Amino acid sequence: MTSFKAYFKKEILESLRQSRYIIFLAGFGIWALVNPLGLKFLPQLIGDQLPQELLDQLIPDRAGAMQNYISDVFSLVIMFVIFPLMGILSDEVGRQRLMLPASKGLSLSQMVLAKSFHYSGVIIDVVFIGFLINYYYTGVLFGDGGITIFNVLQSALLVAIYFIFIISLLLFVSSLVKKGIIAGLSVLVFNYLLPLISSIDKITKFSPYYLFQRASDINNVFDGTLLPSLLTTGFIIVVLNWLAIYRMKKIEVV
Repeated sequence: MTSFKAYFKKEILESLRQSRYIIFLAGFGIWALVNPLGLKFLPQLIGDQLPQELLDQLIPDRAGAMQNYISDVFSLVIMFVIFPLMGILSDEVGRQRLMLPASKGLSLSQMVLAKSFHYSGVIIDVVFIGFLINYYYTGVLFGDGGITIFNVLQSALLVAIYFIFIISLLLFVSSLVKKGIIAGLSVLVFNYLLPLISSIDKITKFSPYYLFQRASDINNVFDGTLLPSLLTTGFIIVVLNWLAIYRMKKIEVV
């Protein structure tokens, strides 16, 4: 537990020093503002270039605006998480940061867990902040739309769980490679391929990506089809963290 607390504090200080918290908030928070504004005013900017019928189709309701934000979180905002954390373990090895803690008897497994718990907690916070900002501004710009704060919190929870999966995947991949950029790009490519993989009927409802699909259905987030994906994603998260711990224990500290 002493090792866990020491590493957890180290991650907080390092995140502050590298402005990671600001980067996370910028990704989720600023995009939560920009996305609905763009949807609201884009038809006015291009109004003279398109027929009225097509313009009417471009103007979404509140649910459509929030779905657009969720889509952008998956395709764009996720970069604000992956790239700041791409060297989450590879930097520890490549920059020879393990020798001092190991000499003091600190546990490398506790280091992995501290990183996992710290960044998972932070991402949960910023996901909910981003969704609440988007909920407020879509309400201002597009009206109530029958969407409740409870709907939004359910959607945010599923997206947060998906990001915990991504962080766990980053931990594992980063433990395998020496360069953080390789880990970051590998996880990003996998993220973009996951919808294609998940389109296979037999695995659709077991895939972590199914969490995003349910999150996009703002008015009906939780249904009877969600449990397999939740259980599978939770299991994968545990396994990836265990594999990262196993890998770090095998590394020769010099």
